[in-house]
Amino acid sequence: MTSILGKTKNCADNHTNFSFKEGDHMRHFYIRLVIGIIWLIAAAVTLMSGNLSAGAFSAVFGVMFIVSAFSIRKKNTNDR
Repeated sequence: MTSILGKTKNCADNHTNFSFKEGDHMRHFYIRLVIGIIWLIAAAVTLMSGNLSAGAFSAVFGVMFIVSAFSIRKKNTNDR
């Protein structure tokens, strides 16, 4: 329950069920995959410049995006 300007409103009443179209999952997969690759390239460049902490930080983000992309792909193939 939330209160907006003194009126009580149930949040469950405004719940909207979002559904993805068939191509949306694959689009999210490719977008996250490309972002992950960009982060890994940035990590490589940063590591070559000698900044180990920023390079490690970038590598972690790149791996996280790539793992996220493949988890979306795996979930999409299991839902079929």
